[in-house]
Amino acid sequence: MSTLPTFKDLANANVDDVMRLWSGLGYYSRGRKLLEAAKYVEQNGIPNTVDGWLKVPGVGEYTAGAVSSIAFRVPTGAVDGNVCRVFSRVFLISTDLTKKEGKGLIWKLANELVDLEKPGEFNQAVMEIGATICTPQNPNCESCPLAGECAAFAEGKIIESGKPLHYDIEDSNG
Repeated sequence: MSTLPTFKDLANANVDDVMRLWSGLGYYSRGRKLLEAAKYVEQNGIPNTVDGWLKVPGVGEYTAGAVSSIAFRVPTGAVDGNVCRVFSRVFLISTDLTKKEGKGLIWKLANELVDLEKPGEFNQAVMEIGATICTPQNPNCESCPLAGECAAFAEGKIIESGKPLHYDIEDSNG
């Protein structure tokens, strides 16, 4: 950030300098994509819609939804692995979430449930619940704000990768 603090600085950098700065972070293709993205943004401006962000090199659906909802208050979902886990448990979804049908279902839910007034806060809250409470192993259901709405909790099941995993409610504090 101190070397290339703005989109313009990054867009004007050469790929060798960017890769030198990226060194040690891994996923080197992301460093190249970051440079492409900066050049795109410098030339076209900062997008403020999901469709605009999807035109930026290296930006996918999740990033487009997250940035649009958090930075620009666009009422759109943002689906990452944490959101998939939370929604699959709350709605007791057994569809394979690695397949197109399952991904489509989760995105549909995310877009229907997003808070129209505070979409970024909603998306961040669901992601945070998935990261800290509704974890893959030993979820802390008793402290979950969604426990009263959660079908998996009500049935004593966790849905992970489309397979029901039974657990003892008393042991879920992990």
